[in-house]
Amino acid sequence: MEKGRRDSVFFIKSSSQGKRTCVAGQSRCWKHLSEREQLVSQIHPAQPVAVTLVTAPACHFCDEAHTALGELAADYLLDITEVAIDSPEGKSLTAIHRPMMSPLVLIDGEYFSAGRLPRRKLTKLLETRGARRATVEGVR
Repeated sequence: MEKGRRDSVFFIKSSSQGKRTCVAGQSRCWKHLSEREQLVSQIHPAQPVAVTLVTAPACHFCDEAHTALGELAADYLLDITEVAIDSPEGKSLTAIHRPMMSPLVLIDGEYFSAGRLPRRKLTKLLETRGARRATVEGVR
């Protein structure tokens, strides 16, 4: 591990992964990105993450997931599709993924969760994919 100082904040660089972690524990925070990485992220904005929510009628976890995804959509680029479990597409997705509970949540077509939506896990995934909406001087 290489220790260094950048922008008056200490960071640790892991040589095996090339990943920088600041003292606060934030991986790849804006202060620690190189100028090239900052420019690339501005030129090539993050692509929206496709979230498919397969819901059942009278499902309180489905309602909570719908609300949580709406809140996350304010901060992250999400393309949310809600599918009823009794629709042809919903039946197909249910047959493929075999969820134990509703809602079934797919991220970019891949199984993510079933039942109560794990918000922290989803937020962490969105952060690693770089899906945060760009802010200009603290304004969205």
